[in-house]
Amino acid sequence: MDEVREHLGRLVAEADYQLTDIPGIDVVMAAELIALVGDVTRFPTVDKFLAYTGIAPVTLGSGGHESRFKSQFGRRELSALFHRIASTQLVVHRKTGVPRNPAAKAYYEKHLGDQAALPPGKRDRKRQKKALLSLMRVQAIRFYKLMKRQKLAAEASRAQEAAQPA
Repeated sequence: MDEVREHLGRLVAEADYQLTDIPGIDVVMAAELIALVGDVTRFPTVDKFLAYTGIAPVTLGSGGHESRFKSQFGRRELSALFHRIASTQLVVHRKTGVPRNPAAKAYYEKHLGDQAALPPGKRDRKRQKKALLSLMRVQAIRFYKLMKRQKLAAEASRAQEAAQPA
């Protein structure tokens, strides 16, 4: 297993993304994300990326009433991966009580509202699911922007190196 993680670490490093710098993202999750997304520049907008992941909101309505739901389309593997990422970032250390990603925990609790003060077993499950889905969307947007920015920067540096005479 150590050899596999080491090999994955080398492959992730070659991909021009620094995803493992984000709290709660290990080499395996970063490799899985890179493998499932591929070239992120193929998505012209973040909305297209969210639709591809399957966590884009879908609005259905009739007669002046609108409801927003999670899309049933997209790559299930990516949706599950972002669920794992969001859940991992909400983990609180048992002894110190410090969350793995304090910003993600604060965002989640903000979306829980008054339910955040209750113990996890007493919270409204529907609100918990919506808060987690919202966190998944925010994480997917961050990953998209990070990956796109790093990919474009790497391509620009390669083009600049190719343009310089040896």
